[in-house]
Order: sequence, then C-alpha cells, then structure tokens
Amino acid sequence: MNRSKALALLSECERKEGDRLHDALLRGRHYNEQDLGMLRSAEAAYLPAVNPKARIKWGTEFIEAIDDSLDLNAESDRRTLFHVTIADREHILHDAAGHALLKAIKRKLSGVLAGLSYVGMIEPGYYNAIYDDAGEVIRDVVSWHAHVVVWGKSRQQLRRLFETRSPKLAPVAPHMDAIRIKKVPRKRQGRVLCYVVKSPRREYSVGKRLHPKPGKSPYKHNGRPLRQGHRVKLFHMLADIRLDELAMAGGDGSELMQTIKYKALAEYRRKSRLR
Repeated sequence: MNRSKALALLSECERKEGDRLHDALLRGRHYNEQDLGMLRSAEAAYLPAVNPKARIKWGTEFIEAIDDSLDLNAESDRRTLFHVTIADREHILHDAAGHALLKAIKRKLSGVLAGLSYVGMIEPGYYNAIYDDAGEVIRDVVSWHAHVVVWGKSRQQLRRLFETRSPKLAPVAPHMDAIRIKKVPRKRQGRVLCYVVKSPRREYSVGKRLHPKPGKSPYKHNGRPLRQGHRVKLFHMLADIRLDELAMAGGDGSELMQTIKYKALAEYRRKSRLR
C-alpha cells in the first residue's frame, strides 16, 4: 500500500469512527453538549485524542514522516519494519478509574524499548472480561498498551533483546504474551502505520476454551467492534489527553517524532499567535 492509499484509508476509518462516537454521545444518558463540542473540526488544532480531524492530522504527519525518512520501498534490512505490541498487566485499569498515569506507563515501556529506533502510540484497549493469575474473571477493564514500529534490527536481535527484558512485564492474562513482534511485509506497511495511530475501535474478551487441546492455551482472545457504552467510557478516559502525549519514540525515531509533533501542531501555533 503506497502513501496515498494509506492516507486515504486513515481518513476513511477515522471519519467512520468519529461518526460512531458522535452517534454514541447523542444517545440518551450519554448526551452532553460539551462532549459533542470536542468532536468539532475547530477543536482539532491542539490535537485532542478524541477528535477525528485531529486523529487524521496526526496520522497524516506520522505516516508521511516515516515514509520520507525511512524510504520504505528500499531493499535493505535496515528499512525492515517490525510491529511490536507491548501490553503489561500493571497498566490495566477499571473502566471507571479515570485517567491513566501516562508518564509512568511510557517510562516503563520506554525502558523495555531502550536502545531501539522506534515510533508509536499508547492506546487503551477495552476488555469486557479477562482472567487474573488465579483464574478468576475480572470485568470491564482497560489495558493501556503500546503499538510501535521498530527498525534497524533483525527479528532474531529483537527476540534476544526482549527475552532479557520481558521478566519486567506480566501479560494481561495467563498464557498470553506481554510482547508480540510481527515483521511488516512491504505491501502492508501503510496499513500497519494506520493501525498504530488508530483510535480505539474494538473491544476484547478473554474466555476459557471448552475443550482445550493438549499443549495449547486454555484461553481464547476474542474481539468485536466497540459497543456504544464502552466507546463513551473510552472517550471520557481520553477526553483530557492530547495525541502527542500518547506518542512514544526512541533512538532514530526521537528526531522523527519531533518532526511529527512540530508539523501536527502548526495550526495550533498559528492560532495561538492570532489571539
């Protein structure tokens, strides 16, 4: 997927998710004029994480900066991207807990990624049901996890590195991995970059298999589109957070992230000068 197709996909998906969020906020007990006002295009300049136009603006700069800097079509191992997902049990909150401690989350995950070149985002993932280490089910929680793209290392190098650091993490449910690594095929790079910067759109549950096969996990990870009530809960958890606050970067990605932030906030700086 080339740049233009990736940007078109980004815009289409975020507009649809924005419409779904707008519909959810219009429903009965969720209705609030102030909440609806945060979805207006005029509010996008300072990059609120709940605003669809802000998501498109941020995602556009994110995709263009990576494409410009890394020359993703070049045939080189250095340009091979890996999609790394990190989800730690410590970063699970009840859906009524309010704000996540983003600085603490980013500090711990940055330690796991230290020494690598990467850019990515923190995302809240809604779980209807999930199991703890004792096999007891807990309900209605949010996992604040990271999606990052990493370059400059081989899969083997990444595996060795994360093997030494994974003991610092606990998976969100038994028999799940706290760190997942996926090589990104060139034809899917644009789609994966869209995924990394996406707004929350699915909810999850972890259930027990009725007849688990020997040697296989007794748990099954399921996903489906976000229901309206859960979409509103995530909206409130993200309402006071900016997209640049959810961003993470390290190594060669740090300068790249500064470029993304500078360009994405250009409209905000212009409006601030006019006040």
